[in-house]
Amino acid sequence: MKKEFGGGNEKVNIRLFGQILRELGKYDLAKKIYHRLLAELPANDPSLSALYCDLGMVTYNKAAYDSSLEWYQKSLLIEEQEGSSNYRNIGNLYNYIGEIYRVKRELERALESYNKAIELFEKALNIYQH
Repeated sequence: MKKEFGGGNEKVNIRLFGQILRELGKYDLAKKIYHRLLAELPANDPSLSALYCDLGMVTYNKAAYDSSLEWYQKSLLIEEQEGSSNYRNIGNLYNYIGEIYRVKRELERALESYNKAIELFEKALNIYQH
């Protein structure tokens, strides 16, 4: 699992531990790990976007959809503010947000998010093809 999720410094290892707990269905423990790491990170830490996404996933798994949406939107805000050209990651965030709206039966918003995700995935594909 370390190879799948990546390894390295202590911050990554703590986050990795949270991801493993989430994969095992230990959502409350994973959430606790993520919040511990969040409390320790400086406000400008480059791993915040990924950590917010992790929190979005674990709260989604717990069916806390409004909370999950907030975490994903925080991650998206960081990614878009940085002018990130990582279209795949941003597309994934829009896809996750679309899924939340779908589950909440906000279908127009879901469709908007899914379409934005498709647009970003196409941009990512064009980059890799050239």
